[in-house]
This record gives sequence, structure tokens and C-alpha cells, in this order.
Amino acid sequence: MGWFGVDPFTSFVFGAAASLLVLTVEAVVRGRWWISDPAIARIFSDPSFGYRLLVLVGIVVLLFQSLVLVGFMTDPSFDGNIVRFVLERQCEAPSNAFFSRLCREAAKPPTSTDIDLVTSAVREAAETRFFAGGLITCAAKPLVTKIGEQSCTYAALIRCDRWVVGRIAGQPISVETIQRPVIAILGIQADGTYRVNGWSDDPTSPEWISIGGTIASHALEKSRDDLRDESVDSALAQETFRRVMERISQ
Repeated sequence: MGWFGVDPFTSFVFGAAASLLVLTVEAVVRGRWWISDPAIARIFSDPSFGYRLLVLVGIVVLLFQSLVLVGFMTDPSFDGNIVRFVLERQCEAPSNAFFSRLCREAAKPPTSTDIDLVTSAVREAAETRFFAGGLITCAAKPLVTKIGEQSCTYAALIRCDRWVVGRIAGQPISVETIQRPVIAILGIQADGTYRVNGWSDDPTSPEWISIGGTIASHALEKSRDDLRDESVDSALAQETFRRVMERISQ
């Protein structure tokens, strides 16, 4: 039922009601409940029934624990609800100095100093330049930044993913990835934000040099180093995933 946007609890209640309805209809048609059938009665009266039931429950519990552990180790968002629940409980009445400090910091509203406006503007521009539409998130690894009085030249390694949300698991799946070095020139607007006025994601093009100017060659050299670094690739992938999870949870 999750395919139709029904929440898990409602799906569970609906399934339980449907099962009870099936059992009731069967009892009316057959004239007796399934549990009163002689074959079922023999199973319950078997001396080894308790042991078999215990083994079955143990196998189910072990399988469930294994799935939970695999989820914790492979899916960064798997424990998000648990962490949120713990923080909400602890922040009601912090039990120690650690939680008191953590809750105090979490309650602070974000300020403009906490946000890299240049990187944000380039990420937003990359979403529309790399893909025509869809659910897109981008991450940036800054390479070189040169800020002037009215403009800023910025180079970064950009990764953008186009996502679809799986119908069964409800998790976003990356169906296309673009990762390129980008150099851009941005203008400072009246409200303090930045707007991309020039863009190049091809280091072999003349625009790369004309936009980058004195930082073009240095940015290209650093981008080559980062492209060879698997940790950078992993960090960018994790960031795009984090951003898409934030977007679909809003």
C-alpha cells in the first residue's frame, strides 16, 4: 500500500482487518473456525510443539536482527529516526553536559555566516545546467576562490545526481551522475547573495581561461588531484544523498 502513499501504520491496520475478515468469512462458510480443525488441534497437542515454536521464533528474531545490522552498516539514513527520537527525548530534560550543549547548539537558528553563499549559488546553477529537470541534487568541493569587490571567481569539483524514489523501499536511487570541474564568475547582488554570470565545465575550452584568469591553471591542477582521490568522490556522493534525503523529507 506504500505505492499509493499510505503510511505504514494504516497499512498494518488495514492488513490486520483484512485478515480478520477472511477468517470470519471462512468460519461462516465452513461452519467452524480454522483453529478448531482436527488437523490444527493435533499440531497444538503435539508434545514437541513448544520446542518447534521456540526454534521458529529464534530464527525469525535472528533474521530480523541481521537485517537491522546490515541496514545500520550500509544505509546512512537508516538510524536517522532513532537518533531523532533520542535527541528529542534528551532535549526535553538533558541528562548530562554533553546533551545540554548538543541541544543548545541544535536549537540555534542558522545564520548567514553558516552558509557558503558562493557554493550554494554554484550548486543551484549546476542543477539546471547539468540536467534538464527532475529530482536533482549537487555537491561541491571548492578548489580555488578569488573574491573581489563586486564579483567572485570560484572553481570547484561539482557532482550532481539525478534521482528517482523507489516505490518499494521509498529510498532515492541515483540513475545518472555527472562529476566535473567547474569554474564560474559570480556577481554580488544588493541583498548580499551571488548570481552566476559566467560558467565553464570544460577545462579544454577557451571559456575556462577567460573566466578563470589567473586561477584557471591552478584550479585545473587541483581538480585532477581530487578526481584521483576516492575519498573526495565518496564525500561528494554522501553529500548529494544527504541533500536528496532532506528534500524528500520536507
